[in-house]
Amino acid sequence: LGQANLPQLKVDLLRHKLACGDRLLLCTDGVHDLLPDADIAKCLSDEIDDVNAAKRLQNAVLATTASDNFSFILLSAEPFIFGRWLKSIFVKIDNND
Repeated sequence: LGQANLPQLKVDLLRHKLACGDRLLLCTDGVHDLLPDADIAKCLSDEIDDVNAAKRLQNAVLATTASDNFSFILLSAEPFIFGRWLKSIFVKIDNND
């Protein structure tokens, strides 16, 4: 973003039915370049509470040698609102400030 000559954007589309309690993580390279997939999955699966899971992931990234900023959105399918809304938790940390 912010560049005059951006390459053609390739979008991968996937369909997956969510079950109550499933989580989706949308994150920048500041997360997925620093943590192996298994570590990310462990952060999110070891915590029942969404806020605690997000904090655990945040702390895992901060414990690395992160020199870039990172952002992520954690989406959780909630049983009482499933099918209509997803609860989301957004965390943005900028290590450059």
